[in-house]
Amino acid sequence: MTLSCVKIQGYWTQVTFISKVMVLPIEPTPTAALLGLTMGHDFSKEGRVFLQTLLYYAQKMIILKWNRPLAPTIEAWKVLVNAALPFYKEAYIARGCQDKFIDIWLLWILNPDTNSPGVL
Repeated sequence: MTLSCVKIQGYWTQVTFISKVMVLPIEPTPTAALLGLTMGHDFSKEGRVFLQTLLYYAQKMIILKWNRPLAPTIEAWKVLVNAALPFYKEAYIARGCQDKFIDIWLLWILNPDTNSPGVL
């Protein structure tokens, strides 16, 4: 499993940075990382969408760095998420759901560690 790889373990530990953004303790377990399952935590629908999307991009970083000498980094992951945000925003606006976009992504956008200027 990818979590047993030494290079990936450090990355997944950094990805628990999500806990700070969501203000919830999320353990770096295989079920949380791969399936988005967090035992004992009740998330709102927006919180679940947010967590699953962030975990998707964390997994994508692993795939992008597969068979490369360097492990994925948390900074590259943040860049990947921030690059996708304008597309999510446009999709929600096109469906007439800008409020849903704000409900889902507000914690990420306002967090100084993940600040994505110009998205709102």
